[in-house]
Amino acid sequence: MKGFVKSVVSLSLVLGLACAAEAKTVLNLDFLSNEGTAEHASTLFLKQYVENRTGGELQIDIYAGAQLCGNPIECFQSLEAGVVHIYPATAGGIAVVYPPIAALDIPYIMPSETVAQNVLSGPFEDKLRELIYKNTNGKLLMMSLSNSAGWRNYVNAKHPVKTPADLKGLKLRTVENKVQQEQVRLNGASPTPIPFMEVYDALSKGVVDGTLNSITDLTAVRLHEKAKYMTLDGHNFMFSAWFMNANYFKSLPKEFQDALIDGFKLMGIVENGVQMDMERPAYAAFAKAGGQTYFPTPEEKAQFIEVVKPLRDMYLQETEGGAEFLKELDAAIANASKFEQNRRASFDALK
Repeated sequence: MKGFVKSVVSLSLVLGLACAAEAKTVLNLDFLSNEGTAEHASTLFLKQYVENRTGGELQIDIYAGAQLCGNPIECFQSLEAGVVHIYPATAGGIAVVYPPIAALDIPYIMPSETVAQNVLSGPFEDKLRELIYKNTNGKLLMMSLSNSAGWRNYVNAKHPVKTPADLKGLKLRTVENKVQQEQVRLNGASPTPIPFMEVYDALSKGVVDGTLNSITDLTAVRLHEKAKYMTLDGHNFMFSAWFMNANYFKSLPKEFQDALIDGFKLMGIVENGVQMDMERPAYAAFAKAGGQTYFPTPEEKAQFIEVVKPLRDMYLQETEGGAEFLKELDAAIANASKFEQNRRASFDALK
């Protein structure tokens, strides 16, 4: 029996290699996080789905950990040059090519996880695709919108943080994003832009005292070995968008386009589910390493929200096209909130 199973596995590998060798089109997919993340799991699904759907004629090669490009600017340039064909980015990364999307980093703009999930699955995705396509002169095509890492929280290596006053004087790592950097300043801390893959060394050397990341971000690159205090304030829900070069996508045969459109839609569902499931062992690993989590009281949460209120006006004043985007986002959140209210009302109707 073991020999039979071994033979089947060997035959599958041979057939897989043969299929790859005969592939007519190869797409390079690059992402900046490591293997073992929700992003990685979703790319494995996309690869399998698309290659099965096209009989191996469309092949996806996956490059994890910034192998083909090292930061959003490089990656979008590589996408335009055709070195990379598929690339995901969060709002901070997307802002280098479409600045208005920084509104997604306005703290506490999402009132709850269920509302954020409703935004993900609603018509906002189509509107965002249209806005990015138009504002990049038809160069970038957003293929899907997903939950890349859950909620971003304050994490530091110094002491517990219960109110904004506890953040004063801390050096916090941020992305290259004005909204996030000003958020840190308003809380009395110092923003320090550092690439994500360099945060571990920065914490080890005291270059920064903490960071703004999710629990799965933390454990994915072992930041929980250095930063032991996490405040679950949930200031940002981390959306991720997957991109292709629009002209390249349009050059593909119709059956390839259809496989990618369907594959990316399903991939978003997979990434969302994997991300939520990965949070459970991530919190366990954080606790095992001596990490402490703190849930702000409603009164403490209100203090965090009050401190960063000026960010909305700052965004509107400094971001060209920001008013249009924020209007669309506010409408999407309002519709998602109404949907959630109606869903809850359906339970009450059964009482």
